[in-house]
Amino acid sequence: QKRVPKPSGPLKTFNWLKLNEAKVKGTAWEFIEDEKMYKQLDLEDIATTFASCSQKDDEPDFYSTISRRSRDAQISVIDPRRYQNCTIMLSKLKLSHREIRNALLAMDDKGKLPKDMIEQMLKFVPSKDEITLLRNTVSRHNSPSVLALADRYLYEMAQIPRFEPRLRSLYIIRTFQERYDSLMPHIHSVIKASIALSSSKKFKQLLALVLAIGNHLNYGKRNGNAF
Repeated sequence: QKRVPKPSGPLKTFNWLKLNEAKVKGTAWEFIEDEKMYKQLDLEDIATTFASCSQKDDEPDFYSTISRRSRDAQISVIDPRRYQNCTIMLSKLKLSHREIRNALLAMDDKGKLPKDMIEQMLKFVPSKDEITLLRNTVSRHNSPSVLALADRYLYEMAQIPRFEPRLRSLYIIRTFQERYDSLMPHIHSVIKASIALSSSKKFKQLLALVLAIGNHLNYGKRNGNAF
């Protein structure tokens, strides 16, 4: 049990994940002497700054409606905005549904799908609800030709086995080297910073300060008496 001074009044909770005492050994917290920090802390100032008060915020609810409309002589059953954005993507891709299908089945070995377009295509993976609506529409009219442009695209992509996993795998292949090259300098920086922090006396003092204040704020609460 730690010797934590009792607050003069109710304080706000310091939200943290409490580390089990048995798991402290071998971590940065093992030799932290947080109880000594209370001699340096202005507990009256903490009581004023972190006094507990109840506040209720009214959060508005937001609703969206999905409308279905016919475009020219063709049928669309997907969200109008999604339809518009998908149509814009297709205009930039400039490939037929068959060409897209063949490229994905061959994991785009000829490089027809640019990286940025694959990223856009991932935004237009047909959902289960969309697939159901599209298949029902095609079934009623006995032909997918009745579908509007974006609807036809989603319908055709839904016919490709494991469409989304193929697309995601292709995106990883295309972006791996670029992401690797951009991440390595950051990884080396994190390693150097970790080594520096682990040997820093000032950082350990900061941890002690945080632990002391947190235990004071959480006095008598479930998250109190942390190590």
